[in-house]
Amino acid sequence: MRLFDKCKLLLAGMALPAVIGAADFPAFLYVKDRGSLMIDTRYEFTVSRFAPPDWKPSDQRKVRIAPGFPHRQAGIFELEGKFDGFRLRETVTGTGRNSFSWSMQLQAGEKPVPCQLLFGALNLPYESGVTVAVDGKTVAMSDQVRKKNVFDAPAEQVAVTDRFGTLTIRGKFRAVVAGNFVNANGNYYQLRLMPVKKMPDSIRDWKLELEFEGDFSRFDVKSETVDLSGVFNRAFHDEVAGDGKGGWTDQGPEMDLRSLRNGMHDFNNIRIKVEAGDKACLVLREGETAQLPVAPKTVENSHLYLLHASAWTPMFPQPVGTLEIGYADGSREKLPVVAGRDCGNWYQPVNFSNAFVAWQGKVPSAAVGLYLSGFPLKGTPRMLKFTGAKGVWMIAGAALADGRARFPVKGQAFVVEAGPRWLPIRFDGKTAANSPLDFSGFRDMPAGKYGRIVANREGHLVFENAPEKRIRLFGPNLVGTANYLDRKTAEDFIEKAERLGYNTIRFHHFENDLLDRKAQDSLTIDPVKLDQLHYLFARLKERGFYLCIDLYASRRLKAGDNIPEFDNTGEFSMKNLVCISPAALENWKEFARRVLTAKNPYTGMTMAEDPALYALNLVNENTLITEWDSVRTSRAAAEIIRKRFREYLKRPGTPQPDDNVRENGLFIEFLQQLQADCIAEQMRFLRNELKLKALITDLNHQHQFTLAGLRSKLDLVDNHQYWDHPSFPMKRWNYPFCFRNQSAISLEAASPRLLMPTRIFGKPFTVTEFNFCVPNTYRVECPTVFGGYAALQDWDGLYRFAWSHGKPGMRNVNRVLSQFDIVNNIQAQMAERIMYLLFVRGDVRPAESAVAFSFKPEQIRRVGGNSRAGAYPDAFSRLGLWGRIGTLPEKTDRAGVLKVDPLENGWERSLPQPARDALETLGKTGIVSSSTGELTLDKKRNQLRIVTPRSEVVTGTGDAACKVMRVSKMNCYQTVALQSLDERPLTESGKLLLSHLTDLSNDQLQFDDDSRRVLRSWGKLPQMLEKGSAEVQLSLPREMRVTPLQLNGTPADRPLETSYRDGVLSFRIATDLLPGGNLGYVLTPVNQ
Repeated sequence: MRLFDKCKLLLAGMALPAVIGAADFPAFLYVKDRGSLMIDTRYEFTVSRFAPPDWKPSDQRKVRIAPGFPHRQAGIFELEGKFDGFRLRETVTGTGRNSFSWSMQLQAGEKPVPCQLLFGALNLPYESGVTVAVDGKTVAMSDQVRKKNVFDAPAEQVAVTDRFGTLTIRGKFRAVVAGNFVNANGNYYQLRLMPVKKMPDSIRDWKLELEFEGDFSRFDVKSETVDLSGVFNRAFHDEVAGDGKGGWTDQGPEMDLRSLRNGMHDFNNIRIKVEAGDKACLVLREGETAQLPVAPKTVENSHLYLLHASAWTPMFPQPVGTLEIGYADGSREKLPVVAGRDCGNWYQPVNFSNAFVAWQGKVPSAAVGLYLSGFPLKGTPRMLKFTGAKGVWMIAGAALADGRARFPVKGQAFVVEAGPRWLPIRFDGKTAANSPLDFSGFRDMPAGKYGRIVANREGHLVFENAPEKRIRLFGPNLVGTANYLDRKTAEDFIEKAERLGYNTIRFHHFENDLLDRKAQDSLTIDPVKLDQLHYLFARLKERGFYLCIDLYASRRLKAGDNIPEFDNTGEFSMKNLVCISPAALENWKEFARRVLTAKNPYTGMTMAEDPALYALNLVNENTLITEWDSVRTSRAAAEIIRKRFREYLKRPGTPQPDDNVRENGLFIEFLQQLQADCIAEQMRFLRNELKLKALITDLNHQHQFTLAGLRSKLDLVDNHQYWDHPSFPMKRWNYPFCFRNQSAISLEAASPRLLMPTRIFGKPFTVTEFNFCVPNTYRVECPTVFGGYAALQDWDGLYRFAWSHGKPGMRNVNRVLSQFDIVNNIQAQMAERIMYLLFVRGDVRPAESAVAFSFKPEQIRRVGGNSRAGAYPDAFSRLGLWGRIGTLPEKTDRAGVLKVDPLENGWERSLPQPARDALETLGKTGIVSSSTGELTLDKKRNQLRIVTPRSEVVTGTGDAACKVMRVSKMNCYQTVALQSLDERPLTESGKLLLSHLTDLSNDQLQFDDDSRRVLRSWGKLPQMLEKGSAEVQLSLPREMRVTPLQLNGTPADRPLETSYRDGVLSFRIATDLLPGGNLGYVLTPVNQ
């Protein structure tokens, strides 16, 4: 039991006034009989001594109390006794409602007492988020420090702050902050206070006087509800997404707050009434206001509490809104409601310093919640005014309270460490040549052998000089400095990529490291870096890899670029500037010219003419509907767009908003035209001026149907999707990191399902960024769900994001896992092999049935909400679990593709009966099988099965039966895949690969609790493999030897013990059978 819990039990069982004294002592103070101070049940202040010669510790628990002590009376505690050779005299005196004084005098007897250290001590649990400020300056504390003084100086004030309040200690003393130490309760620092004068080796007299003041939250606050119903303007429920009528985010019935119960709620004594109906909450966008009078029933209220949340939340410390309070004395106060401190996103909520997740519910895709936030009052409030700022701010209720409310502490932190559940692994990043994990034999070299890659009439990738040869592309992203390698590292990477079966690479975020950083513009290329890029390009081409690039991903513009509209805001400012600034577009063209027309000395060709460059993206993740006002793009460009739209609305002939034409729809239409004009000019320039032969794509993120018209004009359609991409409630790429930690299968294969409608039939479709991100504990489902459904949909390319984000990761794989990189992630690399066989080899058959969303331009005009609205209906995307789906413009038809309008009521009636049956079964049972019969998803059991002649794959827990393979007693969430390595069916194959994937983590990786949603530390090496096991039975016509594989693919010295009876081979698999971990087995006939 933790100290905090022990103290709560102690206080609950004692008549505190009788023990502590009268109310003159602060309510948070408890003085023990031996004089140590329990402060707010969580901190114990005690005098401590280290004795020579070996720093033996002792503290006030060893005090021998003098007869007749302690003395307790109103607001006074007195103690005399003996402590470690000293006579002790201690006095504690209440000085106010929240303050007290403390003094301690120690006097030696005949001889001074030897001391290595003598001080007043306060332990500070590091994991609790405690901070220390000495004389107003914060002391840096880190879990990387061990038993070291991080602060040591004379001081007059120390403030110790955690989520429950602040303890301030004043006086004249020497302050030491030392740590990091470890005890039974975890890691802690220690605040040590002692007299200013340097301490001698032996002490005769020691005296310390301190003033304590506490500002802590309480469990016993009293509150009264504030009625805000007069300004409420939205409902919590929302039947139609994007209709401009509500609920609070206007995202439809699967993204609303209908699960919030109306009526009175008691959140730890903060009583708030939640209303029902069409006006149940106040929703404010930027600049919108609401004001109302308040009439408190009592004048003792000291805090105002809001039950609220935000959507499309800005980063800390930007405000989601402003709270203005008018007081009875006529004064007013404005308080910013800061994101990441006073409020947070309703989606995947996490506690902040002044925002406690008081209510939690669920929508199909994640947990949702509302926050309680307290704001101190300067008097009696008479008026409240709310003003929206960034994002959308929603207030559901309010209350007044007579103090700061205390909310319950979450459960114990979840920490990964070696033991019954986790095994340290040994992985050097390599695959042994000619081992069962070496997939290099599947490849065809060099790139361009059959001419360039082109799109055929069916909308798939084939070779120009061998159109009968279809190619599916599979590979990773190289990010940043990972594109610029010395030759040894380049060769090492190519070998690793070959042995994973990759046949393509995407050069991504390569621009900044290509440039001369000393140049005044963002166009001057560093010739050394260009040579490194050209060498890597040439070697990859020689080894059979086809390549794609983005002409803009993150190139930082500079003043020397001479773009008048550039205002040095937004790290990706080109994304919205290029569509409205002629100078920005010319800058983009010039960079493209310098990259694409530079002669590669190793190939003798430019990128523009090289068949190895099969595709080019204009601007990465640049859809104007989301990027026109993103915090990561240009503010100046956003203002220009706003101004031009206002002018656009005034033009003669522009439709005016009504029931069928919404202003937001007109705005989307306006943005689309800006982007269409820009894309057309970019494509013309590349084709006509630079003579580019590669396929051109753009708009490679977002899932809205409103983009279909633009995408239909591209050579190929590309898109991105991540499962459990981290969110950042405080600061991007800084702790805490927040995750859903949900299974995509449980959400009907949400990834990749949401991508499926965005494919345009008749165009090749690739996904150049996807990942199931670390540390999601369900990501072993990635190869099954993504590889299986990508093959069912008959897509053309998959690219994992990413191989590595930098050169250091390419040189040294002995690193902790992070969100995306798989260069050092053996679990992800094993998943790639499963996907290769399912998708690239084509073990999963494409569905014959195909249904298209019929896109009509007028659909855009009916979209309400904001420019990001316009999602494909979920009912249509679910159809992709049965057959192929995508989109076609209204006036385009393709043989074998049925067109429907899912925005119209009753559209399902036009589907073939098997499709309707599949959707109905999914709705009733949570189970859906593909039209091919090869994929079966069971969302209630969190299970997906793939059964094909050459591959059988199971993801889930418990038991699962395929045709050849039966898996039982899966003790944790895992993927088990049986796949032929010699192209023959499983029952005829002479060489089978059995892959077994469980969770992979880092030692000491830490979450707030066992929900594993809020990450506080990535931990350290070694990596830790979850100990998973299962029983496997294979129906095979002959007995086979089952040999575990080391993580690099090398077979172990001894096979597993197996049983073969009546045509069934039985054995047990486990990830800890080999000392360094194992994730695979090779099966070969016993007579070979």
